[in-house]
Amino acid sequence: MAQGKALLGRKKKSAGAQLKKKRQKAATKKGWKTCTTTKQRKLQLAKEDQAVSKSINAKNEAVMASRALQNHGTIVLGDLKKVGKEELSKQKQAMLKKTDTTKKYVERAKKELAKLNGGR
Repeated sequence: MAQGKALLGRKKKSAGAQLKKKRQKAATKKGWKTCTTTKQRKLQLAKEDQAVSKSINAKNEAVMASRALQNHGTIVLGDLKKVGKEELSKQKQAMLKKTDTTKKYVERAKKELAKLNGGR
């Protein structure tokens, strides 16, 4: 017969089993959602969702930082300021590229019209 409380109670889990459970839970976090499963397919889907969310959040953060800098706001965080400046320069380059192609199109159209009118 067992004497005392030391021998009673649940059996302790091994360190490997505890680590495995911790790894699975950490690998499948997405924001406020956590998924505790051992199915590899579901783990992979959760990781993909997490990666997509991270990339979307990073893009949104860069856009918002560029808007703040464009409106002459001050950003204290250096990395966020750097990302915002890079995003702002990308937006400017895209705008200039769009206007350049429009100008080229207008010039070509004028030349074609001049050819059709007999060079007047």
